[in-house]
Amino acid sequence: MKLALIIDDYLPDSTRVAAKMFHELAVELITNGHNVTVITPSVSQVPSFLEEDIDGVNVWRFRSGPIKDVGKVTRALNETLLSFKAWQAIKHKVQSDSFDGVIYYSPSIFFGGLVSKIKQVCKCPSYLVLRDLFPQWVVDAGMIRAGSLIERYFRFFEHYSYRQADVIGLMSEKNIEVFCQANSTRYPTEILRNWAALTPYFTQRETVSLRSKLGLEGNEVVN
Repeated sequence: MKLALIIDDYLPDSTRVAAKMFHELAVELITNGHNVTVITPSVSQVPSFLEEDIDGVNVWRFRSGPIKDVGKVTRALNETLLSFKAWQAIKHKVQSDSFDGVIYYSPSIFFGGLVSKIKQVCKCPSYLVLRDLFPQWVVDAGMIRAGSLIERYFRFFEHYSYRQADVIGLMSEKNIEVFCQANSTRYPTEILRNWAALTPYFTQRETVSLRSKLGLEGNEVVN
């Protein structure tokens, strides 16, 4: 099968758990004979679209504003634009036979639009790996008020994302229970527990020594 994996954070630019887990999933799917393309944003790249290979995984990176380690307003605005920027960057690559399925990861809740576009073109099913019940947890924590404009804004994108999924995978029976209590609409769910490879990740991407870049080979650097 030809599969599209969508996540807002990916190796080797990120060391977060989700990035490592999704790369492990991609590699395992390839090992099982599938063709995998990861679609992910990049804050640092100059072109709007960049294609590269990482450990046999085809990676499509699209240019995005920062969505990690930034202020809440900046993050919300840039995440809201994720699907739009992704589709503008990759639509020239997506044909009717490009993908047989989509697997997307939440957070972020803002990939529903991108998933919808790919499903429309490729006529394929999708699977949501749901690992964060946002915005429910921020409402429960008192960070935003239930019924407020910002909560309704996030809820719109949350439910739009859910509606694109043929199946939603959550980590445990309790997660499904909490999910169903928070959503009056009944979405198709199943248990998908976390996974992890037992070996550390080492990128095959060529790295540049900082000493070489700065012309400091053979020199001792002291504070």
